[in-house]
Amino acid sequence: MKLLCLLVLLAGDLYGMGVDNAPVWLRSAMGVDAGEVAREAAAVVVHDEGYWEIASDGTMKIRLRYAVKILKKEGRSEAEVDHYYNRDYTQIRDFTVWLIRPGGGMTEYGAKQISDRAILGNDLYSESRRRSISLEREVEPGSIFAYEIVKEQRALFSQIDWWFQGTSPVVQSRLIVRAPEKWRVEGRLFNRAEAPVRVNGLTQVWEVRDLAGLKYEPGMPGDISARMVVNLFPPAGESTSLRPFKTWQDISKFLSELSDPQSDYNPAMERRARELTAGVTDEFDRIRAIGKFAQAVNYVSIQTDLGRGGGYRPNSAASVFARNYGDCKDKANLMRAMLKALQIESYPVTINATDRSVVREEFPSLHGFNHCILAVRVGAGVRSAAVVEAAELGRLLLFDPTDPY
Repeated sequence: MKLLCLLVLLAGDLYGMGVDNAPVWLRSAMGVDAGEVAREAAAVVVHDEGYWEIASDGTMKIRLRYAVKILKKEGRSEAEVDHYYNRDYTQIRDFTVWLIRPGGGMTEYGAKQISDRAILGNDLYSESRRRSISLEREVEPGSIFAYEIVKEQRALFSQIDWWFQGTSPVVQSRLIVRAPEKWRVEGRLFNRAEAPVRVNGLTQVWEVRDLAGLKYEPGMPGDISARMVVNLFPPAGESTSLRPFKTWQDISKFLSELSDPQSDYNPAMERRARELTAGVTDEFDRIRAIGKFAQAVNYVSIQTDLGRGGGYRPNSAASVFARNYGDCKDKANLMRAMLKALQIESYPVTINATDRSVVREEFPSLHGFNHCILAVRVGAGVRSAAVVEAAELGRLLLFDPTDPY
């Protein structure tokens, strides 16, 4: 009996503590008045903050702080964090979760309680991972669930996305960006009238308050939240790992640099392309024959070197042809190479295949894209609902070699 009591006391020392041990920002969040924004809500976000500090070489130090108060039992599902990152270019320095109970007791969760799992999906191999913890079964109304994540990131793109709003009401949300001297920082707000910026030396802060929660509806657009996008532009000639984008032409040039060298064909590929189209004279049918071949290539994704553009660089067409597998950009690139062997010109097309609202014409960025298809240059004789007129390239037949149909 004495041994059991001793074990219980030890467990309390390890996992339970008073709120005086909470960090200052969390103690401050505990005193936030939710006010009218939380009326009838099941949970309310009382603190949401992202801090980006950019070094002169482009390395980013990122700190995320978040606290949500559970008001009703229906809001218990909000007591979770699911953080995605890529081990190839991100290092998690700290990941701490707190649960503050209505009576004032606090439990802190660290690495041993937080899962860290690979994200594979359709990938055979990927450096993408997720750290997550759910306290839905432990939390009760009146509790506060909070976390702090600190990481370092060797990013490829000089852009930051910050969503101020989610399904629960938000009392306050802020984005803080600190860039090196002489860097240009440009912020743009979507889906909200204003988010005034405060400038303090090299630091810029955007903050919004009292945001209503977004009601989920099946099939709703993905980009309706109040959202801040920030472009970072280093001084001309400064060496940095970041690739700034000012225009869509900048993005096209970047993708072409990755794709064009990979689209050459070899004699075996040319022979196969001619075999597939032997005796076929109709332009559309010739393209269809190569398209069917690309469709039959096994879909296998191997994601590596993402911090240096690996997620956008297809494997060489020759290697995909030899191995008979690849992902969407590999299949599109293989089809492009085999069409090239027949003197038919085509271009890879990067798209968002799941939500047409995410990509914004006024914000050149690669953040919203998730799929690659092909645009084949065709003559006036090709009639199809998939043909579009491009101002500089003429008539283009859009085709997805990943689609089975």
